[in-house]
Amino acid sequence: MSTTKQPGRPKGSRNAKPSRKAVNGYYGLLRSAADEGDTASAGLLVMNDTLDRHLAGQQREQNRRRLRDADGDVLAHLDATRQHLLFEVDRAGIE
Repeated sequence: MSTTKQPGRPKGSRNAKPSRKAVNGYYGLLRSAADEGDTASAGLLVMNDTLDRHLAGQQREQNRRRLRDADGDVLAHLDATRQHLLFEVDRAGIE
């Protein structure tokens, strides 16, 4: 039996990151609690929406900078965007 630590989670253990379905269920719970007057749940939903809007704005600005830096070369811009998306997918562990 090997004593070296293998990368990743141990075989048979559960994922630490919840599935998309689970996260959607959690949002449903938050919405229900917020509808019943839970201000913490309502605040969390508002904060998440604000963060999503902020990140979308940052992404738009980043795309504008990439296009400007590519001197209007659309193919160079698309390649830079593709590289960024591949990096994000890899970082998130999406297959």
